[in-house]
Amino acid sequence: MNAVTRRAVIATAAVSMALSLAACGQAGGDDSGDKGSSTKIGLLLPENKTSRYEALDKPQFEKAVKAACGDCEVVYNNAVSDVVKQKQQFDQLIADGIKVIALDPVDATKAEGWVTEAKAKGVKVVAYDRAVKGADAYVSHDNNKVGELQGQALLAALGAKAASANVVMINGDEKDPNAGLFKKGAHTALDGKVGKIAYEASGEWDPKIAGEKMSAAISLLQGKDLGAQGATDGVPSTLFPPVVVDKTNIQTTVIQDGIYKAADLCTSDLAAKCTELGIK
Repeated sequence: MNAVTRRAVIATAAVSMALSLAACGQAGGDDSGDKGSSTKIGLLLPENKTSRYEALDKPQFEKAVKAACGDCEVVYNNAVSDVVKQKQQFDQLIADGIKVIALDPVDATKAEGWVTEAKAKGVKVVAYDRAVKGADAYVSHDNNKVGELQGQALLAALGAKAASANVVMINGDEKDPNAGLFKKGAHTALDGKVGKIAYEASGEWDPKIAGEKMSAAISLLQGKDLGAQGATDGVPSTLFPPVVVDKTNIQTTVIQDGIYKAADLCTSDLAAKCTELGIK
């Protein structure tokens, strides 16, 4: 299953959950006819430092809503990494009468209280991508498996050098429960099979911070064989299998899906290799 297809499936599952949770009544709007569609679904995403949320998650979610319910409307906001702003957005959706919210939280722990407040007002919350305790439903990838596959891919790349390699791990934001699952899965694959985990830190889901910490690790471990791994209950859940992207499938995944163009990857120093691999 390729990357865009997986996101479409996740979005479709989230929409299906939202619509089923709202089946007893309208998910937004009131008896006066309201301000648009008969069903509104809130979508709150956490940040825009990484391109996936605006470029993939939002449009795929909206597309899935349109396919599942032509009369539905998505009310969208991005918190730009600000938990206070996201709480204001969450409260505004409830104040506007929206009864189902798909929430990918900036801080999953703080969002637990929001879910409690929403339930008291008859609002259903679908935890989207990141688990939130108390949510009515949860949909994501199998994030422990994601970390395990990342670790396995690193072992394969290191080959015979794995047993003596110093591995650098740049993990995700500790406020995101997914980051802990990625980390756990990676350790499952790597522990006991590499020389040692020589440097481990959180990149906070921020490419700039992750890059700075990776540079610091490389400087610290200069001259050594290195490997790098990065991760930039009781609730109805749907978990989808991840896939490792490497030279054997990059054409049929991230390029075919439009996440990257071949020109973005095949710079002048890699042009010959791209031609050899059929990347175009």
